[in-house]
Amino acid sequence: MNMSNASFENEMEEELLYEVSLLTPEDADKAMDLLKQNIVENWWRRIEWWLKGINRSGNYDAPWTEAYKAIQLLEQNPGPETLAELGANPSEGFTRRVIAQLWDILEEDQQKRVLRSIKRGIALHGLEYFFDALLDFLRREASQKEGDAIAKQILKKAYEFNNGKISFDELMNSIAELMSSHQHSDASAISKLFTEVKTLGHYINSNDLKKLVMKLYSLTSSL
Repeated sequence: MNMSNASFENEMEEELLYEVSLLTPEDADKAMDLLKQNIVENWWRRIEWWLKGINRSGNYDAPWTEAYKAIQLLEQNPGPETLAELGANPSEGFTRRVIAQLWDILEEDQQKRVLRSIKRGIALHGLEYFFDALLDFLRREASQKEGDAIAKQILKKAYEFNNGKISFDELMNSIAELMSSHQHSDASAISKLFTEVKTLGHYINSNDLKKLVMKLYSLTSSL
């Protein structure tokens, strides 16, 4: 980084620090919005850039695993240090100092609310990517005669979930069992994957889960 970039980042940070210093406890909603939006967006941007090959620095797992790990960090240490680790962006002035200052504006119940909102946003990104990946896999399988059966069975389970006949955990357990049998894969590895996905499901509401599961409905055109 050259000095001009460093100076620019320092200026951005000072501007944000000044703006945050003007916030009062009555502006808590604005502080919460700034934290939630920036933490989630910055966290996801790093993963998305890595996936697209824009920035290959770092070593990332599948997005749903990254979401699971991020939420576990927040559960273990729910404070500004973890928020900064996940979503600081010095290039835009959104530094650890800014995050800590925003955090200090909030009362304890407001801190808990913004943490819930951040965990929900992270979980949604992880689950959206998971269901897109699952859909791509099932479409490929449905194009082959031997894979048609598993796609139909999983689609049937998706309908059962959205009709309230089974829980999200039961849906994931069923899909894990079907995929393990179909691929003759390591059952423990698939179980670990779906345990992470089930955990993410606990952080979002039932309507959002139903919308995600409905992605699988597009399989009908392939069957």
